[in-house]
Order: sequence, then C-alpha cells, then structure tokens
Amino acid sequence: MGRGGSRLLRLRLVVFALGLALGVVLLVRGQALVGGLVIAVAVLRTVFVFSYGRVRGRSAMTGSRARSARSARSGSRARSARSARSGSRSGVRSAGEGVQVAGTQPAAGVARLSPAGVTREARGALRAIARVEFELTARAIGINRDRLRRQFADGRSVAEQANAAGVAVDLVIGAVVADASARLDQAVAAGALSSAAADVARERLPVWAERLVTVHRAQLRRRA
Repeated sequence: MGRGGSRLLRLRLVVFALGLALGVVLLVRGQALVGGLVIAVAVLRTVFVFSYGRVRGRSAMTGSRARSARSARSGSRARSARSARSGSRSGVRSAGEGVQVAGTQPAAGVARLSPAGVTREARGALRAIARVEFELTARAIGINRDRLRRQFADGRSVAEQANAAGVAVDLVIGAVVADASARLDQAVAAGALSSAAADVARERLPVWAERLVTVHRAQLRRRA
C-alpha cells in the first residue's frame, strides 16, 4: 500500500473511532436508540468503505492486466506485420532487379496530366461555361438576357442588377455554382473533361461564381 493509501486508511479509522465514541457517549447518557443508530451507521460505513476499496483494487488490477494483454497483442501484431513486409520486400528484390510491377507505369498511349496540366484543363473548362453561366444569372434575377447585357455594358455588375431587382446576391451565386457543377459532370460523362480537372474546377466554383457575379465590364477590359 502506498503512502496515500496509508493516510486514507488512517482517516477512515479515525472517522470510525469518532462515530463509535459518539455512540457510546449517547448510550451512557441514556439515549440508547440514537446511540445504537450512530454506532450501527459507523460500523456499516466502515465495512462499506473497506469493501469498496477492495473491489476497486481488484478492478484496477484486472484493468491493468487487460491493458497489458492488449499492448502485448498489439506489439506482437505490429512485429508480425513488419516481419511480413520485410519478407515481401526481400522476396521482390531477390526475384530479380528490373522486374516491373504491373500498374506502376501508365499503359502506352494513355496520357496522364501533370498537376499543372490538370489546373490548366480546369481553367479552360470554367472559361468554356462562363458565357452560359453569365446568361443564367438573368434567369436567376428574373430579367431577360438582353437587359442583363445592356446594363452590364453600362457598367452595372450582375450583383448590382440583382440588388436592384430585390434578389439576394447569394442566391444568384448559388444558382451559378449548381448549374456549373452539373455542366462539369456532363463534360466528364461525355469524356470531354477529366475527373481530376473537374474536381479542381469544383473546388474553385464558389470563388469563380462570386467573381462572375460581382465583376464589372471595366475590370474585364483591364484584364484583357
């Protein structure tokens, strides 16, 4: 038993002694019922505390043994896995250098785009649908396309036109994102766009759509 356990035991004994002494005093003074109850409570409490301590001790030992067993099993599995991987590598090396594993190289005639190529493809896909999505904003706002184009040519962005019509800009941006995402899916299904480029384009859609809705014609001229 550790130092903390010894102190706790002494404290329990002191409490038991005080309860017993109080019960005896009450018995001596003629209060037999109360004194007997105090003594009985002190005894029962002490028995319960000691019993609970033994149960906790056994539980702690059982939990410690279970953790040790789990740790041992995990360590054994990890060692077995490392041994198996090492043996597999050794077997591959001993089978002969220069033997190529199937799937490590792309098949002849199959082009794999680099990350930069995927990014360029994604940008091209967004540029290809920009005009269609611009005209979609007219339906989202509730005006015809000719009016949208005229006001945009006069310097009013799609967002400003939406505000004038009482339509929330976020709703217009959301409509563009949803429609553009569907068009990207169609392009992938038709084989006109790679899945990797479509994923990159989808990640950019919220910012791209917001720029489409908030940009002014003068800004497009400066970029050109």
